[in-house]
Amino acid sequence: MKQTKVMIIGAGPYGISLAYDLWDRGVPFEIAGKPFDLWMNHTMPSMAIRSDRHTSEIYTRRGVFDLTAYIRKVRPDDAEQVIKDRLPSDLFRDYLRHVLKTLPFSIENQKVETLKKENGYYISRLEDGSIIHSEEVVLASGIEPHKQVPAALEGYTRVQHGWETASYSGSNGKKLLVIGGGQSAAEAVDELSDHNEVTWMMKRTPTFYSEPINLPKPIFKLILLLSPYFYFLPSRLKKQLGRQFVETTITPDMQPVMEKENVTMICADAEELKLEERSSGVYSHLLRQEFDQIIAATGYTYDVDHLRFVDPFLRGQIKTEGGIPEINFDFESSVSGLYFAGGITEPFYGPAQRFMMGSRHVTSRLGSVLS
Repeated sequence: MKQTKVMIIGAGPYGISLAYDLWDRGVPFEIAGKPFDLWMNHTMPSMAIRSDRHTSEIYTRRGVFDLTAYIRKVRPDDAEQVIKDRLPSDLFRDYLRHVLKTLPFSIENQKVETLKKENGYYISRLEDGSIIHSEEVVLASGIEPHKQVPAALEGYTRVQHGWETASYSGSNGKKLLVIGGGQSAAEAVDELSDHNEVTWMMKRTPTFYSEPINLPKPIFKLILLLSPYFYFLPSRLKKQLGRQFVETTITPDMQPVMEKENVTMICADAEELKLEERSSGVYSHLLRQEFDQIIAATGYTYDVDHLRFVDPFLRGQIKTEGGIPEINFDFESSVSGLYFAGGITEPFYGPAQRFMMGSRHVTSRLGSVLS
């Protein structure tokens, strides 16, 4: 059993940025999770990351992991062009590996299976059975627990969420159905249609924007930098502004995907598919076609109840609004010493929490509070 002051659950940009800051301040901590799992294992390797370079850096107060400097070092011949465009996934993964090699502390490369609170302490049990006692906990567990699959697609063995899309990147000669009107759906269709027959289904014609609200990049960056002030806005105004940032959109460079020879476009709702599982595949009575695999790129819905590793009694003590934990300006929930970070805090703390840039606000605020 280990004892520490702060337990960080999640080893993505938020968890690692905060961990670095606590290390820098001399605050005892432990961090557990699969390092950068989304980008390493759940994105198409041939694609480019959607978010802008300015919003995709692993934050530290002294700029230790400067992404622009890294690009100029490893790609000196075409650095300026790379900096202007969307970053290729393989280059971004190399950057993340560079970050991991440079870290001055270790990460428990495993998930937390259970979290509970007893006698004023938090008890985290890891996959290998080891126990960590801590005074405070930061939940930076990312998007994986919040995968959303429409009810009409549940229960079929050949239906998987877009989180697993990358596992099909090597498939060949298959008939695939990709459902969704966002960036992950477009990228899945783009890569998979090179060697497979793909039907792309969405509710409506996709919306193509360069950013979620199609603002010039400097203005978009400024809004994200000022995002913490979003916390003090009236609730109704928060919801109106928030919808602008979470609208389902696709970057314009994905438009040619719609014209690819092996891609069939269909506008329909998943509820209309009328699926039937057969030994050879999944048959849709609506489309009159059988598919080897259905990929539901249907996004994520944040809800505290999706965090199944958190003890039900502890979850029940967290005050929520529509499933979202109510947090104060220090990212602390209604349970003393239990903090949240990342996209789940966006409705309260602003749109930056849906991007890596949001780790700047979490780290700056929580690093000071926890020390």
